[in-house]
Amino acid sequence: MTPPISLACLLAGYQGSKNCKDIISSLADDILLLILSLLDLKEAARTSALSRRWRYLWSYLPGYYDFDVSATCWWKFRKIWDEQYLLNVRKFADYVNQVVSSSRAPRVHTFRVRIPLDSSYRADIHRWVNFAMGKSVKELELNLSFYYGVCCGGPLLLDSFSCYAQYPTGHTLVSLSLASLCINDCFVHSLLLNFPNLERLSMRDLHCQGGNVKVVGGLLKLRYLEMSFKTDLVTLEISARNLISIVFVGHDEDVKFSNVPLLQEASFEGTYPLRVIHNPHNISGFSSQLTKLNLNLPSMHKIIGNPIKLPHFGNLKLLELLFFDGLDKNLLIFTKFIDACPMLQKFKLRVTPCLSLSSCITDLQCYCICTMYV
Repeated sequence: MTPPISLACLLAGYQGSKNCKDIISSLADDILLLILSLLDLKEAARTSALSRRWRYLWSYLPGYYDFDVSATCWWKFRKIWDEQYLLNVRKFADYVNQVVSSSRAPRVHTFRVRIPLDSSYRADIHRWVNFAMGKSVKELELNLSFYYGVCCGGPLLLDSFSCYAQYPTGHTLVSLSLASLCINDCFVHSLLLNFPNLERLSMRDLHCQGGNVKVVGGLLKLRYLEMSFKTDLVTLEISARNLISIVFVGHDEDVKFSNVPLLQEASFEGTYPLRVIHNPHNISGFSSQLTKLNLNLPSMHKIIGNPIKLPHFGNLKLLELLFFDGLDKNLLIFTKFIDACPMLQKFKLRVTPCLSLSSCITDLQCYCICTMYV
């Protein structure tokens, strides 16, 4: 079997071999860019050292700019709050800045940054957003989540995107994902107003100033919505006629749904699912059109302690329940869920390993079987 030939081996100038003819470097730029697009961004940038022909070629790549700190070697052996850790985070941010300043690409399809940064990196983050917006980006993700580590200061307050309304991105941006940032209550409204082609919006672990968020618009193309707030959210209003799927992590917020005729999939987490179970008016306006429902429930005991009042799920095909603190030994309480879903095809019950289900699953199985043949 012939061993694979590396790119460097094919480049005569890099190898300094008299027996090797540099064929690749003589190819057209479009072909070379296609070759570089098969590499990740960091590997593509390294080709700048091969020869003068390759020095700036990588900077014209229009594809995916993916900066994920968890892919670095030092991240696996990090020590939070260690001086070296903070230094490496700064170096990673500087690396992103270097790539952004060197890029000559006319457009960028995806720009993704995943690294825990706080408000001290405000200038860097806005520089990255400016870069992406100026390159007609289609998919933009800023994940500063603590999942990737711990940052020293408070969350970064992200400026309104209204200043980018006149950018080409105003019509090209279709997907936006934000995590562990701080926004004001006008941010979402301004965002939807200035980016009419946005189809997917994910906002996770955000801090909200003002407490009132509206996802409202008669001409919205928004199809997928994910929202969770760390603090301060009081009311959430959702009115999006093209919305198909929603994921909401909430607690005591006042959530109002209206004009969601296409909504088919819903997932609720936090303590908000308890409000869905005990107060059918929360989702009764669209419950009959759902085909998939996921409820992540914090406590089995909180369900038993109050009467279950479920709305009618006339078209529901898949129901998934997740509990974090084990189950009561009598699972017949879940028959109320099954009765509310006459078209149910699959019922998933997931629990944390606090309790073995082997001794108490029989009754529920028998009920399901009997219901199928009635």
